[in-house]
This record gives sequence, C-alpha cells and structure tokens, in this order.
Amino acid sequence: MKNSECKLSEMSCGLERIRTLDPSAHCKRRVLEKCSKPKPSERDRAIHIPDDVMVNILSRLPVRSVLKFRCVCKLWHSLTQERYFVGQHYQHHWNKNNPGFIILSWIPRISEITLYYFTEEIHKFRMKGHRREETFSLSNPCDGLICVYGLESTYIVNPSIGEFVTLPEDSLNRPYRPNVGANIGLGYDISTGEYKVVRLAPRTRFPESCTTSCEIFTLGSHSWRAIGDVPYSVSCSVPAFVNGNIHWTIRTDHDEDPRIGLSFDIKNETFDVILHPEGHTDSIFATVTELGGYLCVSSSNSTRANNHMQKDLYILEDYISRKWIKHTIDMRLVGLQNPSFLAPRMQPVVVQHGKIILANDWGRFEYYNPKTRCFEKPAFLTPGIVAPYLESLISPLAIQQTMDEGIPERDAAFFPSDRGQQAGVGHL
Repeated sequence: MKNSECKLSEMSCGLERIRTLDPSAHCKRRVLEKCSKPKPSERDRAIHIPDDVMVNILSRLPVRSVLKFRCVCKLWHSLTQERYFVGQHYQHHWNKNNPGFIILSWIPRISEITLYYFTEEIHKFRMKGHRREETFSLSNPCDGLICVYGLESTYIVNPSIGEFVTLPEDSLNRPYRPNVGANIGLGYDISTGEYKVVRLAPRTRFPESCTTSCEIFTLGSHSWRAIGDVPYSVSCSVPAFVNGNIHWTIRTDHDEDPRIGLSFDIKNETFDVILHPEGHTDSIFATVTELGGYLCVSSSNSTRANNHMQKDLYILEDYISRKWIKHTIDMRLVGLQNPSFLAPRMQPVVVQHGKIILANDWGRFEYYNPKTRCFEKPAFLTPGIVAPYLESLISPLAIQQTMDEGIPERDAAFFPSDRGQQAGVGHL
C-alpha cells in the first residue's frame, strides 16, 4: 500500500484526459476535459502510468489515502469525486468482505458527538455544530453512510470523509420531540439509486405503544412523508439492512410470541413480519444484525440449565424460502462477571477476519472464532453504541446538492444489486 502511494505521489498530473471509466452499459460515460499542459518531457514519459491503471490504483486505496491525493492536483480532486469512481472504490473495498465497526460516543455537558470507526486502524470523527441533546442513537450503516439521531435532531453522516447533513423536522407535528422512542433505519433503493431514511416512532410518548407511525425521508429531498401506521412496536436496538429490506426486532414481553422481526421493503415501501426460527426460545433479548451479508437473529437460550449462558445465532441462509441455520456460542468461555445479566446482552456486531465480534451497550467487545468455537482476542472496553461499518467516499452533501440543483440522480448501477448476499457466515 505504501509503495503504491509513493509511486502515485511522484507521478505527473499533466494527463491529457481520463478515458471512459465505466465499461458497463448501465452507467453514463464520463470523460473529463483535457488538461492544458506543455508536452511532457522525457522524464515525464518515463514515469507515465496509463490512465486506467492509475484510476485502478487510486480506487483500491483506503479512503484517507484518496482524500490526501485529492490535494495533488485539480484533476485528481475532480476524478476522485466522480460518481463512477466513488462506486468503483466502494466495490473494491466491499468485495474484501472485511468490514469494521463504529462506536457512537457523546458527552451531553459539552455537546460533543464522537464517532470512532475501526477498520484496519482506529479513526475518529468529531461532529461539530449539532444540536445539544441528552442522548443519541445510531441507525444501521448503508454504503458508508449512517444516521445519528437524538430526541429532536437527525443527521446523515459519513465519518470516513468527515461530512454530515441535518435532516428537517418530521411531518407529523407530534406534541413532543419527534425521535422519542423512535428507531431509524437507512436503506438504498437499487431501482432508483436513492437512499431512504425510515423512521418508526410510537404514536404516544410510550415506546411500548402498539401503534407505530412510519415516515420516509429520501436523501436529497426536503421533507419527510408519512406512509401510515404499523401495528407493532420495535425495540431500540440497531436495525439491519439485508436483501433490500430494513429489519427491526419486534418489542415483546414474553418468549411465546412467534413474531421476531419487522421488515421494510425499501423499494416497494411495504412491511412484512418475520417469524422466529424453529427452536428459537428467547424473544425478549433477541436482536437482528447483518453478518457477512446474511440476516442474523441472535438470542440467549433461557433454560434453567445454562442460566442464559448460551448464545444462539440463527442465520437466514435463504431469504426467499426462509431457511435458517443455527450456530451456538458457549458464553461460559468468556469469563464475564455477573454472567446471567451480561451474557444475554452480548450481541454479534460484525464478522472481521473470520471472527465474530460481539459487544454490549457498555462497550465490552469479544472476538469469537466460529471454527474453533473459542474466544481468542482479549476483551477491550469502549463505551458507546456499536454498529457495523464499511468506509466509503459517498458524500451526503453532494447528494443533497444534486437534488437542490435539479441534476439527475446517479445511475443505480454503480452498486451491485446482489450486495449483502455474498458468502461468508452462511456456513458456520
């Protein structure tokens, strides 16, 4: 990686043009204007790298390296913001199947929000200029974007490039703060190339209310739109975006409830109920997440024999036929203090280097190897709300500006339609 960066830093920026980047018939051809530059010298010719090779190298670099190379010249600055390049860069890193995770931390007294995202290294993005609030939550991530929301304010953030936009207030004019008891999900509509923010909020002040309102905000638009009510209440855990659907855990007070999840089709804007897998015994501590591109339901076996020390992971191997496979984790190997209380709250977050990272709300992390069925790395503590994360160059500010200026939306073919369905955890 360092060798690639050194070679690129020595290159001349006097390229006549960037050839058409997109071989696909779905995307528009993009050609930059010729750069007025004197005829290259013999030394320049000696270090010349073909345009397509240079673009390929740039698209494989980490986000932070690309941001540095934007300062080299205007041509590279323009190129690395092109929609096709942004999509190509994301696909290269998405195909590595090695996402990281993000931690939301805040200090109410000084109105400071910090997002720590862990990929190959630890990075930090500190939001400034946001509204001061007592508490904040996270949505699921989508293409490097993530929603951070308090009781009154809602933001779409890309911490890897240090950008965020503030969304307008809700459309329902509730007599209390709009995000009280709310759970927000984020999804991408492959048919239109739009990002949609979906907010589920109780009709009353009480989260356990059986009637939940649903609003949608299309990123780049100017207002929320209500699409009706849902006769379910969802939990406060981070949702999951898999197979074009946002998934929430349904709030319940007893284990016998057959409903485990609520899904929202981001394209058709319709709801469906997911019944819990056969053998599932715990609906109270259940959560949903994405592991390796598959929907995963996590629960604690609540039999008296193991006293909540068994964590069951149900992986939805086939989304159409609803075929689940089960993997059991023996939580007694972790060595938790007060295990009957903490073990049910340890939930899977992401698969990294073949290991499943589990975390709880208090910032305890554990690395579990599904092949050896053992915990390998020592635990560490970082308090905050945790969600999976994969960095990208996608700019929420650029999307908003595109809509404001009336420019057509980017082609939906920039991202693969089958993302979220790659192999990985499906054979635990």
